[in-house]
Amino acid sequence: MIARIATLICLIVGLVSCEQLPPDKFVLEGQVENLKDSTVIELAYFTMQNNKWQRSIDSAIVMDGKFRFEGEIKGITAAQLSFPDISAARFYLEPTRMKLWIDRNAPYAYKLSGTDVEDENIVFRKDMERYEKLNFEKLTNLLNEIKQFHLLKEDAPNRDSLKNGINYQIAELDNLRGAMDSVRLNFSSQHPSFQITPDILYQLLVQETMDVDSIRSLYNILAKDIKSSLMGKFLEEKIKEEESIKNSSVGGMAPDFTRKCFSEKSIKLSDFKNKKYVLLEFWASWCLPCLKEVPNLKRLYSTYQGKGLEIIGVSLDEDKSSWLQAIEKHKLNGWPQVLNNEHKDKSVLENDDLSKIYNFETIPFYVLIDKNGTVIERWEHIGEEQQLRLKVLLN
Repeated sequence: MIARIATLICLIVGLVSCEQLPPDKFVLEGQVENLKDSTVIELAYFTMQNNKWQRSIDSAIVMDGKFRFEGEIKGITAAQLSFPDISAARFYLEPTRMKLWIDRNAPYAYKLSGTDVEDENIVFRKDMERYEKLNFEKLTNLLNEIKQFHLLKEDAPNRDSLKNGINYQIAELDNLRGAMDSVRLNFSSQHPSFQITPDILYQLLVQETMDVDSIRSLYNILAKDIKSSLMGKFLEEKIKEEESIKNSSVGGMAPDFTRKCFSEKSIKLSDFKNKKYVLLEFWASWCLPCLKEVPNLKRLYSTYQGKGLEIIGVSLDEDKSSWLQAIEKHKLNGWPQVLNNEHKDKSVLENDDLSKIYNFETIPFYVLIDKNGTVIERWEHIGEEQQLRLKVLLN
């Protein structure tokens, strides 16, 4: 009898809503106002797959003002809904069924039901509401003016004034974002037990509003269960990544790494600590300036290898065969050679990418590390000045 009543209720309220979801699955059904049918919208969110942090991006077509997303997540995670011309809203997904109502002309005022974490987000959104509204209005005006600017001819009389207006609005938006970040900071400090706080700290970190040491201090006061949540773990990994980047600067402790050499022998940077100076040489088989440095490097290695210098070549090649062919062709097997990133399934975090951790833009690039493991030099080339520095250190 009870089963029959439950079945009847399901039929009345809608059979789909009574279906049981798998533990890691979410369904987001939405209603959007003031957006044309057949418009493609996107949902982006972070999750973990195969022990790698991934940014999933899914798309949906709006029909009769409705849309639907579904996917797999390991816990509560931040999501960004975007319309074709602008980011619409940031909210939090749970592995459950959710319903979203949103207006294209006022996306900051969305309504999300079906999640417990939205109760926390509502508290945060009250603090941010007037800033979000103003930010959306200013950003919409800016995008419209940029479109107008690109439609003007080079000699249009109002081109310069429009350009000045665009620059002024960009400056205003920067100031507004500063005020919004102050709200984020205050909220994070006051709500260390909220599930959404790690994501708010993450936003402050990636926007470079605060230095990584300050974010680490705020992370440390988070409740234990918040640190162990999906977003808490993601924040911790992002903090570690930023700390590694900071340590790659002169005066920092060189970020450690383990890689397989071209000979398949494993090599670890910290194994040279208290033994040798290490010169990291970032290069690639396709980089002609890098290959031009090879004779110079061979002379340096021949001179200083016996005096406490080790060179480790780090190739940015993505094709392993090209890397191995270059080592053989240019006889670069005199010192250890490793790949910058050994894994093809890249994560949104750059912990495995040495070029990101050591924070440079062009190659060749060199990082000199002393016997204590401290970064003491960062060079874009090795000329007379750099050779003299090595001579002073190693003679």
